[in-house]
Amino acid sequence: MRLILVAIQMLLLGFPLAAEAGLDRYIETDILKTLADEKPVVRVLHADESLALLPLVSSRDAVASEVRAGRPTIAVEVIRVLRGLRRPLDTQEGRLDLYNQLHAVSTMKGITYWSASRKEQRVLFTESFAIASPRAVSPVADPVFSALPAEDAMYSFQQDQSYGKNVYMQRFSAAPDHMLVRLENVSSISIAFIPVIPSGGFVTRSILIPVGRDLVFYGVSYIRTSFPIGDRRSREESLANRLIAISDWLRARLS
Repeated sequence: MRLILVAIQMLLLGFPLAAEAGLDRYIETDILKTLADEKPVVRVLHADESLALLPLVSSRDAVASEVRAGRPTIAVEVIRVLRGLRRPLDTQEGRLDLYNQLHAVSTMKGITYWSASRKEQRVLFTESFAIASPRAVSPVADPVFSALPAEDAMYSFQQDQSYGKNVYMQRFSAAPDHMLVRLENVSSISIAFIPVIPSGGFVTRSILIPVGRDLVFYGVSYIRTSFPIGDRRSREESLANRLIAISDWLRARLS
C-alpha cells in the first residue's frame, strides 16, 4: 500500500513537469518559469535593445531583424501560454481551426482592453471587419479555409477609440510548428485629425505555437513616428495591453 501511495505521489509531482515538456522546446527556461499560469510577461524595448522574449522557432531571427530595421519609437513584446483549450491544436484539424480563428476579424468588435492613460477598461474596437481592398471599405465575410495554405493576406478595417478609423493589411503564414501573423496600417493614423503615424508605422508581429491543448502566444508591437508621443510610459502600457486583449480574444475563440 505504501509503495502505491509513493508511486501516486511521484506521478502527481511529475505531472506539471510533463505538462511543460512540450513548451520547453519553444520557450527559454528562465522565461518558462514565469509562465506557470496564463499571466503574460511584458517587456518594453528601449533604444537599440533586442527582442528578448522571442520563442525558439525558425522565424525568430527574421522577426527580430524586421523589428530592428523598423527603428521603432515605441516597442513592446508580450508572451503568454493559453492553457487547456477545447481541442489539441497541434493536429491537422486543430491547426486549421487556429488558422481560421486568426482570420475571424469581425469577432474582434467589442473586445476590451485596459487603457493605461485613462485608467479604465475600454472597448478596443468599436468596428472590425474584413474588406476586399483599401479602396472598398465595406464589410465582406471573414475568410474561411478548408485546407491550410502556406500563406495568405487580407485587408481589414478597424475603428478603435485611440487611433480612430484605419485600414490594415494582415499577412499569415504557416510553418511546420508555428504560425505567423503580420499586421500593419495601410492608412496613416490620426489623432484629433492630426496624422501622427505614417502608413506602415504601426506594426504587430505575432507567433502562435500549438502544443497539445496549450497555445504559446507571442506578440511584438511597435510604432514609428516623428510626432511627440507625450507620456511614453502610458503609451507603452497601452500598446502591451492591446496585445494582451488580442490574446484574450483568441483564447475565447479557442475555448
